[in-house]
Amino acid sequence: MIFFNAQAMVNGQGQIQAGYINSGDLVVNGIAIPRSGSLIVSLNDNDNVLLDMINDSEELQKMGIRAEKYNTDGSGVRIRLISERDSITISGTDPSKIARLISGTVKGMKSTEIKIKGYQTDNSPMDNFLRKIGLLGTQYGNTEENGADNSSGNDILYFGRDRMQYDTGDVAINGYNLGKPKDDGILDVYADKSAKAWADAVNLIKNETGIEADIIKAMQTGSGEVKEGILQQKDFMINGIDIIRDNTGGNGIKILKGDADNSLIYAVNEYKDQTGVTASKDSEGRLILSAIYGRNIHVQSSSNGNKYVKFEADLGDNGIAQDSVYFGNIRLVSDKTFKIKGAGSSGSEREISLLKIGLSGGCANTEATSDLKGDGEITAGVNYKTAIKNINVKTQEGAEIAIRTADAALNNLENIRSGLGSTQNQLTSTISNLSATIINLISSESTIRDFNFAEESSVFSKTQVLLQAGSYALAQSNASSQSIMRLMH
Repeated sequence: MIFFNAQAMVNGQGQIQAGYINSGDLVVNGIAIPRSGSLIVSLNDNDNVLLDMINDSEELQKMGIRAEKYNTDGSGVRIRLISERDSITISGTDPSKIARLISGTVKGMKSTEIKIKGYQTDNSPMDNFLRKIGLLGTQYGNTEENGADNSSGNDILYFGRDRMQYDTGDVAINGYNLGKPKDDGILDVYADKSAKAWADAVNLIKNETGIEADIIKAMQTGSGEVKEGILQQKDFMINGIDIIRDNTGGNGIKILKGDADNSLIYAVNEYKDQTGVTASKDSEGRLILSAIYGRNIHVQSSSNGNKYVKFEADLGDNGIAQDSVYFGNIRLVSDKTFKIKGAGSSGSEREISLLKIGLSGGCANTEATSDLKGDGEITAGVNYKTAIKNINVKTQEGAEIAIRTADAALNNLENIRSGLGSTQNQLTSTISNLSATIINLISSESTIRDFNFAEESSVFSKTQVLLQAGSYALAQSNASSQSIMRLMH
């Protein structure tokens, strides 16, 4: 699952101040706030005058730009501009006067949503404007802004939904609904879309699904070599923390080309416990930011900060203000085949549900035969020979996969050993039973044999007695005959 920032966003650099804004002081994408005259703003914009002025602008509405207020610890209420398009440009004579906004352009990332709209929406029962290019509402796309299927007659089509709009039940893992991620409690923006938040959502049902989520940390490299210069406070902020500590007596931090003395790296790492982000650099002298604990990397860079740090935008020496969020990733791990299925009554609806978490059928790198494009289902199989063959321990992710593969192999070995041990115990028990049976048979046979010998001995003795008695009687008879014959003589 991979999640990217789908919106351009600009945060105020401090608390909304009380005062007034003259037309031309603050300009958003070419639209002056206010269009004319002056606008009186209270501290924290308590009466929402500034907020409403921006949100009620039809020009900004058409551009998909809106404003919201948010709280930060100890910094009061700030204002934030969010765009559904690719960029927000802040300009004017004094944009930081009240709203604390910094001049510059902020780019957004691509969204999974595509919207096609006719010139105007009328009461025609047909999509007469969309029909001009061969499109019809109910035949294309599957979701509207309100979540219903596309209907005919409104001249609007939506293909896919912004993946930031995920809701409980949009995706099921092994038949169990994946819940909506919750605020991870450690981030200032998109805390419910961090890798940690998604991993927690997956692991919440791991006992039922047999699937566990590993975190692949967010990492981002600057777009150019770090330049030599002075970074002032508020020039480079990470996850809402100003990492520039003034150690030059009012001149901020001096950094060298390619951050040769690691001053910038030390500045970032000094606040790693608060930001959850560590810094390093590559061989080209570009800054590398890495998140820990599954956090996002929220970078707020002024035009001056980006001029020297070169993070994200690299438009020569002029630099450009940035407010970007970089998300981590999660890896689903199981030693058994598992299925991910999107919600919906049709394959295309289920595909859109999968897109909300960055997945779509036919795109997953699995060896499963049921991972078909357009069916809204992904079945991930297990092939240990292939897994072991593709192990690459040169990267952290590769090493983690290698450890997981080794663990799975060890688990299989333990299962095999357990099975062999059980079979061996059964065989040993059977042998013991058979040995006891043999002993009992021999004992029985011996008893039987002993009983027959005694009986035969008794018969033999009886016969012997009878024979001896007969012999004695015969001898006595012969003796009597001889006595009679002697008397007659």
